[in-house]
Amino acid sequence: MSGKVVSLLNKSEDVRLIEYFRPRLRAIVKNAEGTGWGYYGNLSDFYDELIG
Repeated sequence: MSGKVVSLLNKSEDVRLIEYFRPRLRAIVKNAEGTGWGYYGNLSDFYDELIG
């Protein structure tokens, strides 16, 4: 997941689409925990920017 995905979802303003992808995006963030080098933090920040 990257900021680009979150940006595209937010630009769509389609709450159903965002909610469809939210669980998978959250799982990606959770799986990145402990990988180091700020990767988890960056993904977590992107996830927190999701609207809906």
